[in-house]
Amino acid sequence: MRDEVDQILIESLLVGAAEALTETATELLELRRGWVEHDAPPHAVEWLDDLVARLGWWSGRLAAAAE
Repeated sequence: MRDEVDQILIESLLVGAAEALTETATELLELRRGWVEHDAPPHAVEWLDDLVARLGWWSGRLAAAAE
């Protein structure tokens, strides 16, 4: 019984973390739009793109681990 509860808790945490990372990446993409509209330096936009990509990768990895 304890192992089942632990597994449910672990899966819930993985899914929650994946969702939080996806939400954060989505908010950063909105920030990116603003940066591009206001002519942010290209290196700053590239840095943000990389950050969003890493968040997406981790989100996918955590979601897959929960399955």
